[in-house]
Amino acid sequence: MTDHTRIGVRRHLRIAALLAAAGAGVALGDPGDLLFSLEGYTGSFGDSTAVNGEDTAIGFPQGNTSGRVHVFGTSDGIIRAILSANDGQLGDAFGASVAINSSVTVVGAPGDDDQGSSSGSVYVFDTFTRAQLMKLHPNDGGTFHYFGNDVALDGQTAVVCAYTDSTTNGSTSGSVYLFDTTTGQQISKIIPVDGASADYFGTDLDIDGSIIAVGAPGDDDNGAGSGSAYLFDISNEQQLFKLLPDDGAPGDAFGTSVAISGDYVVVGAYFDADNGAESGSAYVFDATTGQQLYKLLPPDGAAGDWFGVSVSASGPLVLIGASMTNHAAPHSGKAYLFDLMTGSFLKQFEGPDLHLNGEFGGNVLLTGTRAFISDTNGAEVDVFDTDPNPAITAQPPSFHVVDLGAGPQDFDVAALGFGPLSYQWRLDGAPLEENSVYSGVTTPTLTVVPSLENVGIYDVVVTSFSGTKASDAAVLAVRNKLPSDLNGDGIVDTADLGILLGVFGTTTPVD
Repeated sequence: MTDHTRIGVRRHLRIAALLAAAGAGVALGDPGDLLFSLEGYTGSFGDSTAVNGEDTAIGFPQGNTSGRVHVFGTSDGIIRAILSANDGQLGDAFGASVAINSSVTVVGAPGDDDQGSSSGSVYVFDTFTRAQLMKLHPNDGGTFHYFGNDVALDGQTAVVCAYTDSTTNGSTSGSVYLFDTTTGQQISKIIPVDGASADYFGTDLDIDGSIIAVGAPGDDDNGAGSGSAYLFDISNEQQLFKLLPDDGAPGDAFGTSVAISGDYVVVGAYFDADNGAESGSAYVFDATTGQQLYKLLPPDGAAGDWFGVSVSASGPLVLIGASMTNHAAPHSGKAYLFDLMTGSFLKQFEGPDLHLNGEFGGNVLLTGTRAFISDTNGAEVDVFDTDPNPAITAQPPSFHVVDLGAGPQDFDVAALGFGPLSYQWRLDGAPLEENSVYSGVTTPTLTVVPSLENVGIYDVVVTSFSGTKASDAAVLAVRNKLPSDLNGDGIVDTADLGILLGVFGTTTPVD
């Protein structure tokens, strides 16, 4: 995903519940992977997030009655600006979605009433000056269309969702619009070729270049509410693929969340029941063929977790929210990091504060080496370092002490990393080569035939395409207990012979 990454509202019921509040700040110095927390004073802070270079824009749709967007420094978390609508009204939900690039910032206000109750609108700001430039409305807007529930940018083109639009394919079928942000004119309207009532097409949106992924969690191809997702090329407005899971089932809500990064598309199904009712899952597809590659599940999934309620992809990684997990407090939430290339689980994130019903992971954003995870009812966005280097998850034993003549000894390591991993075992810092003494020198398990010549410090360097990590040191020590080594110094020599002769009361060797 490119730097104009953004997150939209994941659950449409949140839009209807927006109320007024204000205030935000930054808390620094938390331990571990946490870099800092961006804090607000009400639960809607962090309903949307977007990053462009040193600008991090966070939506606050309850703030200041009509809503607002706070712009922070990406590297330091210091607030730089506050964006608000020049005609904002209570309940507009300004900030429910946001996207930003070097030219413009677009902000969704799906509760705006210009074309009828909750018809919705989108505001365009100058990213450099922060000045409001224009306000966007669709040509066919109407009551309860929630235009602006999600937004994205491709250069000067704004992509805007109206997931309950009912004008083309039936009630709440949904749609996506393209606008020119230099003129404010609508370019086109995008709908799926098989759209139908209650599809909620446009519930979530993501973009990479000119390719957009759009979720339709109400689609019923695999049963009522099973869900689907679509890929479009907005440069020619063509539908590329419709994505469906191999094991889709009624009520899965596949398409609640979507993310795209290069050749990979990720789709969340937060009501999937593999680990119990509403435990959730996410699927990875090939964006060039539309074929399913993997199904992702958390290592500790349980009923009611809502794994997949939010997803974000960047480079070879995908971050997946599970906002209703009960690990620290009821519905405190978690987020999980996976390798897109292999489907492997890498690590999990937990919020620094234990918020009852905090729903940490309700919205997630991954960009570069940083993960932005919203504690959606705890009024903060926590910023973590994802660390692209491999992680050693099981170190080799610190000491191997064996007797001379003992059988082969194994040194084992376990690691996680991005993409295929390679291994190189070393002795005293020098790379080992495969021979009769050493086997497995480029695998997770090194086998050594112990001798007095190969004692020393062993370690292994693990390499992924994004970095390297060396394991802890492991010492091999060999004890010589041969009967002829009478003084125990590991060497059989004249000193040992002298001891033997002394036992017999002579110092002269006997023929």
